Amino acid sequence: MKIKTCLLGALILTSLHPLAQAELSAVALQNALNRSLASLEASGASAAIVRNGTVVWQGQAGVIAPGSTTPVNADTLFVHASASKMVTAAMTLRLVEQGLVDLDTTIDHYLPAGVPGAAQVTVRQLLRQTSGYPDLFPDPEDPDKNPSNDLVVRMLSNASLTRADLISYVEAPISTQGKHKYSNTDYVLLGEVIERASGKTFAQVYQQEIVFPLGLTRSFVTPRPREEFAQSTDYEFGEPPINFFDINTGLPNSLYGEAFGDGPVAGTATDGALFLDGLMHGRVLQSEMLGQMLDFDPESGYGMGLMDQSNEGLPITFAGSWAGYMSRVAYFPDTDLTYMTLANSNANFDAEWLMHDVLAAANAGAVPEPATTSLAGAAVLGAAILWRRRKRQAAA
Repeated sequence: MKIKTCLLGALILTSLHPLAQAELSAVALQNALNRSLASLEASGASAAIVRNGTVVWQGQAGVIAPGSTTPVNADTLFVHASASKMVTAAMTLRLVEQGLVDLDTTIDHYLPAGVPGAAQVTVRQLLRQTSGYPDLFPDPEDPDKNPSNDLVVRMLSNASLTRADLISYVEAPISTQGKHKYSNTDYVLLGEVIERASGKTFAQVYQQEIVFPLGLTRSFVTPRPREEFAQSTDYEFGEPPINFFDINTGLPNSLYGEAFGDGPVAGTATDGALFLDGLMHGRVLQSEMLGQMLDFDPESGYGMGLMDQSNEGLPITFAGSWAGYMSRVAYFPDTDLTYMTLANSNANFDAEWLMHDVLAAANAGAVPEPATTSLAGAAVLGAAILWRRRKRQAAA
């Protein structure tokens, strides 16, 4: 579930000029998605554009697996991977609003006894990934990761893993504590904080605080039949390579789910975009908590489950990559539009290229300016940004 980001630089920036006032061309967007997929390693893709609770456009391309004749459709599920860290962060902050979690309390108040470093790490540090906890999960591009360790072997062998299993592998924080260092471990532990603080399962909190308020219909943290998924493209890890799984024999539970707060969601691009849109329009968090999420570190660009990648043309965004799935979601305050792209691919940049091509087509097809119904959401986001600005002024 390690996030994969890339510097598209000028290429993506050139596609983000202000959108003209004209009618959105669904045909142009679909054609762009088809062309983009044809140039990638993925067999299937899904994309959506949302504004203030309304689906402006959604489209799919390709088939559910290489060699398949079954097309990806509006209900086809993809693993969202780390793009769903924002969900875990928002759920945690909802509990803060309800007085069930305190951001500056150490996590030993919420976790089972024996978690290394729990008495020195706060909930805020988990959310901002400044805890210093080493990452639990493998990164094929990181030579320091050992693909033969027991946890990875269990994940690759389709073992049924619980959060307690994952927590048993957590190692003590290292010297980077206090500085941002991307670690999935932080969000695995947040899943446990959510359950213990709320007295409910992760799935129950997800339904109550996210799914029901936003009216999501194809977004899940609990098991779904394998037939509903775009099949992960071949995923290999280690040397000699180990195949991650064969979807024809079932879905390994390490793809997504309650145990994995670092990447809990499987769903459609439409529901993923509706979530970030709803978050930005105050339908999940109040302005102060949203401001905390958007309090981006000026050096790393990370906030709480979200990033500011304005230098790449993506002002409020996050991405994900895991086991043959790629995702990218982004919100643009100037146009009040949220985009999400999903693909079943191992290539680091495939969801990025899909996003770039959909953005370019949207600009060329001309999406209309925000409707007046967006003003309430804009007020919530504006208040969140004002809170962040005042916080930084006070710190200075």
